[in-house]
Amino acid sequence: MFKNLLIIALRNLWYQKLSTAINIIGLTLGLVCSLLILLWVDDELSINQFHDGNGRVFQVLTNNSYKGEISTHYTVPRPLEEVIKNNYPEIEKTVLIGGGRSTITLLAGENVFKESGLLAGEAFFEIFSFPLLAGNATSILSDITNIAISDKLAEKYFGPDLVAAGEVLGKTITIDRNQEFTVSGIFKVPSNSSLQFDFVLPVAFNTWDTVWGNYNFSLFVRLKKQADPEEVNSKIANVLNENSDALKQYPGLSTELFLFPFSKMYLYAEFENGKPAGGKIEYVRVFSMVAMFVLILACINFMNLATARSTRRAREIGIRKVVGASKYALVRQFLGESFLITFISIGLAVLMVHGVLPVFNNLTDKTLTVDYSEPVVLIGIAGIFILTGLAAGMYPAFFLSSFKTVNVFKGDRIRFSYKWANLRKGLVVFQFALSIVMIIGTFIIRLQIDYLQHKNLGLDKENVIYLVKYSINEGQFEMFKHELMGRPGIENVSFVSCNPLHVWRSSSSPTWDMKDPEKIASFQIMTADHDLLDVMKIPLSRGRNFSKELAADTMNFLINETAAKSIGLKDPLNADLELWGQKGQIIGVVKDFHTHSLRSNIQSLIIRYRPEAMRGILIRAKEGETKKAMATLKQLHKRYQPDFPFDYFFLDQRYQASYKHEMMIGKLADLFSLLAIVIACLGLLGLISYSVIQRTKEIGIRKVFGATVANILLLFSRDYLKLVLIAFVIAVPVANYFITEWLMGFAYKVSIQWWFYAIPGFIIFCLAILIVSGQSLKVATGNPADSLRSE
Repeated sequence: MFKNLLIIALRNLWYQKLSTAINIIGLTLGLVCSLLILLWVDDELSINQFHDGNGRVFQVLTNNSYKGEISTHYTVPRPLEEVIKNNYPEIEKTVLIGGGRSTITLLAGENVFKESGLLAGEAFFEIFSFPLLAGNATSILSDITNIAISDKLAEKYFGPDLVAAGEVLGKTITIDRNQEFTVSGIFKVPSNSSLQFDFVLPVAFNTWDTVWGNYNFSLFVRLKKQADPEEVNSKIANVLNENSDALKQYPGLSTELFLFPFSKMYLYAEFENGKPAGGKIEYVRVFSMVAMFVLILACINFMNLATARSTRRAREIGIRKVVGASKYALVRQFLGESFLITFISIGLAVLMVHGVLPVFNNLTDKTLTVDYSEPVVLIGIAGIFILTGLAAGMYPAFFLSSFKTVNVFKGDRIRFSYKWANLRKGLVVFQFALSIVMIIGTFIIRLQIDYLQHKNLGLDKENVIYLVKYSINEGQFEMFKHELMGRPGIENVSFVSCNPLHVWRSSSSPTWDMKDPEKIASFQIMTADHDLLDVMKIPLSRGRNFSKELAADTMNFLINETAAKSIGLKDPLNADLELWGQKGQIIGVVKDFHTHSLRSNIQSLIIRYRPEAMRGILIRAKEGETKKAMATLKQLHKRYQPDFPFDYFFLDQRYQASYKHEMMIGKLADLFSLLAIVIACLGLLGLISYSVIQRTKEIGIRKVFGATVANILLLFSRDYLKLVLIAFVIAVPVANYFITEWLMGFAYKVSIQWWFYAIPGFIIFCLAILIVSGQSLKVATGNPADSLRSE
């Protein structure tokens, strides 16, 4: 029986080559899309899920309430850990992470590199289940001179032979050429961890950041098995209010601590008004819907083509019924054809996924693999196979098997086919509406990304090189700068404390003349010398710049226009300002410039002039002479820092990298929109091809009575272009809703224009015209005698 059904199905598919090809290509593309997104979604959902006892691990967050506004923060002051650990028995373990020193120079033997890592408390490897290849989780960070390194770092510094022999423990690594640490453990960081690091130092290494007013640490806790997180939340809510003297200075500020599951931090890390408001999970949901919709588009093609060619199979069905075939047997036959096409398509899709996976990994910055030993992969493929086969074949199977034998042999087959025309048209509208929504979304995402990359930031980031944490003696800075200024390719140099496009907000609040004692003002703080404005081409709004000739300027400040508004003085120039115990005056106001990505508004900024606090160097290269400037920097680096790696980046490249996630989303949207368009166009191609075949005689008669080629093209185009127009009308409000929601995540965004919707609609309209005209032109230009004779 099965063999007979298979032979019949293969024969029918072979006789209907066009529809078979369209169905297989469409389903294959839809399945490739679905499988790739399935792999991506599975990887996103697996982030941080490998830790043992994950359901009991929480991060301590804070909700700050001031004048009715609630803002959520992820960092806490260092002393909070001791209070939490010693006073709440429901908490089993605590660990601090952070302290502001993550990229340092490591030296082992002759190997010297800049590496990224963490400062963490003793319980780090007990709370988080990073696989330990050597060392004991309970003691690995117990000594202030210990260091744990990754397996990659162990091989990099000591070689694979020593690692394999287990002889790395006890070896020494020197930090910044002056502090020796003993390797106490080797760990492995899985790719599905949101924490990526190559070494861990004891948090006790940070001896300078111990006050309640500095919120520079992340605090994680593991609850005991029977502990209720909500009960713990109610107990710890006011701990900061009760213990922090810094908070007591602001009567209007209220801070509430709460626990948030670490397992959800990666996907649900956005908060609005103190409540979870999504995060990366939104992208997971959106692309899951995209995968589903693209697959639905392919299934619609199958359904439409199956019902469209029903008139050509009506007599076959009638004869089968006459010789005794039951409805169940016919349903089984048509479902068999559907599953056969799906089986072929899924086989081709799996092969294509293997071929494009390296490109997809590069696009998404992941290391996805297809492991057929994993149950989730096999279940996923089997599930897609069954659901696709049923979705594509169920309706045509019951539709075709429901033909009445009497009507078929009475010649009613054409009228019967038209009975279902409206349903087919509705499916075409649905296909093109989805395609237009995706094109509009992709188009606007692309425009927003272009806007982010080219918007005037208030400074000039082009041709600027940043040397990271330059560890030369304070007395050598001016000598180093003087030498640079006289070398080829160098236009200007400035010493700074940080990247001017990535300035962190300080938890300390400055004071100034006539400040309201209850006013809470949070500022971004940057330290720079007198050349910063020239190097970055930041214009002054009023006042003057720092002067190296005036020693008093080391106590004075520059502020930006937003800070001037926040301070609230009519004329802030020469007003007294105190920050971190430094008392001085505001000598100038600079034009606002962006110190973070365009996701957030420009913040209040204070620039202070303290040469001893600067370890970064900004170098503006002359236009077109970047290579000369780099050669100069490398040459001087060997003289001033021969024992340290040359660590630098270009400001414009680092700025673009801050939108890496948006660019990845844009590229994925490009890819899946293209697939949706191709599948929808394939469906239209199949429908118009069958329509032309069915109306061949009608076209011949019309040509005999004088119809022109233009008349016939209009005859075919009119109905389908109406469907595209209806799809466009439906798609615009849907696309507008989703794209408006996405743009809400940016403080600065493109202004929506009518042509953002018109251009994608016009593209689809032109594609539809080309497909319809291309197929109908063959018959319209043919000899009517041939078309009539063929009937």
